[in-house]
Amino acid sequence: MLTAGVALAAFAYEFYADNSVAQARNAAFSALVIAELLRAFGARSNEQTIWQIGWFSNMRLFMIVAASFVLQLLIHHLPVLETLFGTEPISLAQCVTWIMLGAIPFLVLEMGKNRRWSQQTPLQLHTGQPRL
Repeated sequence: MLTAGVALAAFAYEFYADNSVAQARNAAFSALVIAELLRAFGARSNEQTIWQIGWFSNMRLFMIVAASFVLQLLIHHLPVLETLFGTEPISLAQCVTWIMLGAIPFLVLEMGKNRRWSQQTPLQLHTGQPRL
C-alpha cells in the first residue's frame, strides 16, 4: 500500500506542478520502478537491515539493480525508448524527487526491521520466537 501511495503521490505532485498527464504518468511509473528496485535490497532479510548486511554483499543483485536504474533513466532520454514506452524527457530535479519518493517504502521497511530487532530479548533473537 505504501508503494502504491508513493506512486499516486508522485502522480499528483507532477500533475499539479505541470498540469501534464504525461509527466504525471512518468513520475508515477518511475517512482514505482525505483521503489521496487530498492525493495529488492530490503527483501534480502526479515531481521537485518541493508546497513547490517551491506549494499555490496550480493554483487549480482547490486549490478542488476544498477543496470535497471540506468535503463529506467534511458527510457526518458533515448528517443527510440521514449516512443516505445510512451515517456518524455525528465529534468534532474524530477529525477531526484522521484528517487526520494521511491525510497520511502524501502526506508520504512528498513526502519521496521530495526525496531523489531531491538525489541527482542537475546533469548528470542537466538530462538527466533516473537516477543509477546
